[in-house]
Amino acid sequence: MNYSETHMTTAKIPVTKPEKDYVVVTCISSYRMRYVMHRDDLQKKNPNQPVNAIEWAHDTVIMERCEEFSQEHMGEYIIDTMEMNEDDIVELFDKENDYLSEWTREQKLNLVRKSIDSDEQLYRAGDGVSQDDKTAVKSPRQSIAEAILAAEQGKSSAQFNLGFMYENGKGVAKNYKIALKWYRLAAHQGDADALTNLGNMYHNGYGVTQDDKIAVKWWKLAAAQKDAVAQYNLDIILRRGEYED
Repeated sequence: MNYSETHMTTAKIPVTKPEKDYVVVTCISSYRMRYVMHRDDLQKKNPNQPVNAIEWAHDTVIMERCEEFSQEHMGEYIIDTMEMNEDDIVELFDKENDYLSEWTREQKLNLVRKSIDSDEQLYRAGDGVSQDDKTAVKSPRQSIAEAILAAEQGKSSAQFNLGFMYENGKGVAKNYKIALKWYRLAAHQGDADALTNLGNMYHNGYGVTQDDKIAVKWWKLAAAQKDAVAQYNLDIILRRGEYED
């Protein structure tokens, strides 16, 4: 029996590359910090030496022995931008946050996706602030008046909104003391975002004396509600040994 040779061709299946849905922007952030010290207080640090106010003030700031008098964010300077797919983002997360390596892929991506929530939270559910960002920017006084009215009526999300606005200078002059007031009111009602931001304020010493013990207390309450940012903050401060639980 004669068999004829059969030549089979294999169709080439195109390889689909993962979509590059993530944009990574690398910046250098710059702040103007101001510190104020009294000559007599500097002398108390070195009572047996003639006071050299300027030199001692410089040393005090360098050694971080003085609280900030004020600060101003001077801006961020973009030095690199690239697009990445989901696998690349997870790899970058593991590289730059190796102490969170045991987190699940879902936890890591949830944290990444939450990073853009801040301004959206400001207008969440329309609680006291126009959901139209352009309107809010054009009429900040009206937005603030609406936010205060809703916050004073006891709406925790409106209280958070107002705290966020004062912390970040959105439509109002930045004021950490007022931000703390509204964050506390919202936090006492169990608002997870307010709990997280209140912890951040204590960790950074914004409007209060820096206190990681209090920061951890607020973060734990937020983390119990599965707030990804609070969980991340706790992991960082505990794993780096910056605070002993």
